[in-house]
Amino acid sequence: MVGFPKVIKTKQDLVNTFKLVKRGKLKKADWLAAVEKLEKQNWIECPVLEKSEDRRTVTLMFCNEVSAGDKIRAGSSTATVVSVSHEDVEKDIAPQAETSQEEQKTGQESTNNTTKHTIITLSKAVTAGLGILGVPAAVTYYERLGITEAEVHERRVGIMGRLFVYDENMTDERAKITVGKMAAVSDIVAPEKEYIQYSGANELTVIPGAVIAVGENAVFRTEETALTAANLDGASSFEHGADYYIYICDTGNDSQNEVYLISQNSTFPDGNEWDDTNTRKIGGFHFGFVRNTNENGQEINASGTVRGSGWESNVREDIVPNSVWTALHRPKCDPTGMAYLGNALWGDIYTAQSDGGQGLQAVYGGTPITGTEGLNWYIANERAARVGKRLPGLAEFLVAAEGNPQGLDGGNANGHTATTNTARTVCGKIKNAISNRNIMGLCDNVWKWIDEFCLDPAAASWGWQNVVPGYGQIYMPSATALRALIGGGDWHSGAHCGARAVVCSYYPWNVNAVIGVWCVCDSL
Repeated sequence: MVGFPKVIKTKQDLVNTFKLVKRGKLKKADWLAAVEKLEKQNWIECPVLEKSEDRRTVTLMFCNEVSAGDKIRAGSSTATVVSVSHEDVEKDIAPQAETSQEEQKTGQESTNNTTKHTIITLSKAVTAGLGILGVPAAVTYYERLGITEAEVHERRVGIMGRLFVYDENMTDERAKITVGKMAAVSDIVAPEKEYIQYSGANELTVIPGAVIAVGENAVFRTEETALTAANLDGASSFEHGADYYIYICDTGNDSQNEVYLISQNSTFPDGNEWDDTNTRKIGGFHFGFVRNTNENGQEINASGTVRGSGWESNVREDIVPNSVWTALHRPKCDPTGMAYLGNALWGDIYTAQSDGGQGLQAVYGGTPITGTEGLNWYIANERAARVGKRLPGLAEFLVAAEGNPQGLDGGNANGHTATTNTARTVCGKIKNAISNRNIMGLCDNVWKWIDEFCLDPAAASWGWQNVVPGYGQIYMPSATALRALIGGGDWHSGAHCGARAVVCSYYPWNVNAVIGVWCVCDSL
């Protein structure tokens, strides 16, 4: 099913949705809210007309359902009805006013000038601000659904009460350790959020001590385990430009430890024996180009010299170390094709492309979206938001671009920048065009919109400018005074392109074939 049902109509609905909550398919809060909604049906809400000085005697509109001995709901507490009486009172409305539906139903009105009030005396005082009193309904929802209050209470306690108690005989259900209970505490408990880490060329390591629930039948405690291409589910080597997902798998054999598989599938690994009941996606990574850096993250040549001769080409093919994500260390959006930039920020590895709809994606070999597809700053921002991402600020862009070589006028070795180029190219193909944070193509191919603005310093004629028809107007010192920054470079800007290149002349509504977008996302 998709989402929680709007109405709980039967006992089985309540039982089934509870089962789905226990399996993690529905939210606990939604089930508890549904029960609360049902429980409101157990009460007739009666407006309080008057309270005595000691607040133990309450006057209501006529209510034939209340009786002495009833437990009534008074705000967040309950009280017992000691006595009930009904009194005729003169109406405050005109004599010709129609008889209320309630009075018609009960036949309690004697004349058009009087109505009945119900006065109840309670076992304790109600709060001074009480405006509604809950009187027990004639038929409870327990009776209507054919379920007992105790059954509902047991299930409520099962998901929100004490999960574990000590019972050496295991007669109390709460004493039994189950996968569901482990998942309720946290389905992954790890000594570090980055419980999968890059550990060498084409190798990752699962750190020891992470406790991970898989399906409904297994909880594993990890041992230090190396993951390589040998863990792939259907290939012998990693594919350049591909995104991979890491799965922990339960073979069903209680005497066998967990199995790790790496797959390009985002659902579960290849193989008839695997599905969503016995595998758990626990992380992933991207395989592509990686810039060699020193321990400080600075770009170096083959001899280890920072920006020494030939540093531009000191790039290898490998698991992208900072693309490795886990369920606890990842961006808020889909982590696929992103790399960690530090300071709780992730960035797309490639320049953004259309996702075929109204959003964006960043994949190896795709054609970057630009003004050719109608992109401007506003649309770039909107499309990024649809996939949970955003445009970078200037400082964020500069951090991500550091280490990307400056462009060349006469060639495309360091990026698609040669002044003789006539059009954009696909993303990620030029090896040298990579930053020290392993972001490809930030300084070539197309400029990127940045989430910062400036004003034309020469403009001085302030007024309302109708530059975005249909979306309001902008008050500024000329019709083109507001400028949105663009960074990096484009396909024919040559040596102007670079990690700190910025242009301040394009207004945000400008639609230009040389301007695209690169996106970031904050950490989960």
